[in-house]
Amino acid sequence: MTVSGGAFTLSGSVIEASTAAQKAPSAGALDVNANPFLIESSVISETVYSSGVDLSGTGMLCGSTIQANQYGGMRIGDGNITVIDNEVLYNGTGGAYVEAGIYVSGVWNTTVYLVGNHIHHNRHLYASATGGGVYIAPAAEGWVTLSDNLIEDNTAGKAEWLPDDGYGGGVYINGSRVTLERNLIRNNTAIGFLDPLSNQQGGRGGGVYIRGNPILRNNVITGNRASFSGSGIYIRGSAPELYHNTIAQNAWGSDATGIYVAEASSTERAQPKLWNTIVVSQTVGIYAKGDVVKNIVNADGLLWYGNTANTGGTGTFFLSNEHTGDPLFANPTGGDYHIHPGSAAIDNGVATSVSIDIDNEPRFGIPDLGADEYWAPGALKRVYLPLILKQ
Repeated sequence: MTVSGGAFTLSGSVIEASTAAQKAPSAGALDVNANPFLIESSVISETVYSSGVDLSGTGMLCGSTIQANQYGGMRIGDGNITVIDNEVLYNGTGGAYVEAGIYVSGVWNTTVYLVGNHIHHNRHLYASATGGGVYIAPAAEGWVTLSDNLIEDNTAGKAEWLPDDGYGGGVYINGSRVTLERNLIRNNTAIGFLDPLSNQQGGRGGGVYIRGNPILRNNVITGNRASFSGSGIYIRGSAPELYHNTIAQNAWGSDATGIYVAEASSTERAQPKLWNTIVVSQTVGIYAKGDVVKNIVNADGLLWYGNTANTGGTGTFFLSNEHTGDPLFANPTGGDYHIHPGSAAIDNGVATSVSIDIDNEPRFGIPDLGADEYWAPGALKRVYLPLILKQ
């Protein structure tokens, strides 16, 4: 179904088992360029030779299921588009041209929001596979925000038969006008392989791969895996800003690095800046390469715990306000990384512009380290009372 121009609404509908007349990696079973559009409470599934839905224009996709489409779940192009409260799952079922669960590219002077979605079990398996769950590449003047999403069990790359190199199992970012905030990114995988010359191909950025200068705030990145480097986060030749993130228990095979920092070339070093970060249960908490060029890590406010080594590599580290101690997560095995009373994260942060935590609860005074701000049950938070004027 193709919609071009004017207003468009689709509600409570099912589009399934559509087959494109020819292989169409840049299209969808539902191809919408409308202003405004609303797609709600619908199911788009099992598309062959195409993606599930392709969106541009101005509008919203909400409360829908995008499932088991061959080339990818959703493509988002230029436009002011909000994608909220959807389930995007098991897309990328095979063949050439497979893309991420959600593929965002070419956003010019507009804004795309991905909010409150469950993005899981998607696979990007074709060639240099960038982004199993989400691929983001905004244009110079566009902006893409991912907030309050659960991004889990996605895969970039494959090892079987003809291997494909994977980058960013959960999220791949190629650009600077991107914000990730209050997301849980867990159990994603970036698969790599050794080429005939024993060079590593792919296998970088199990949770998040960064090529650009995005902002990451209040995210939990845990349980992700990469074949070679950066099971949690891989940063390549970039200067992202990371505020109040929790990095925990990312590991696979020889790599159990929370954050891996590498150059893009001998003239393009990586220089990430971190504030109020928890790094827990990694073989190496933060690794900075230094053999080609000295990559630089600036971090203010850190909680280390249970790492074999907190830092590694021959890059340059500028670290301040470091702490060591148990963050006392509520139930990390069950995916609950809220902190408990007595946590070494409480009141050990440094002041930043971040005023809320992963639960949208306020941060007062000296902030806690990591994504969660501890509040005792029943504790008084901000209360806004109505203003009553008497005459």
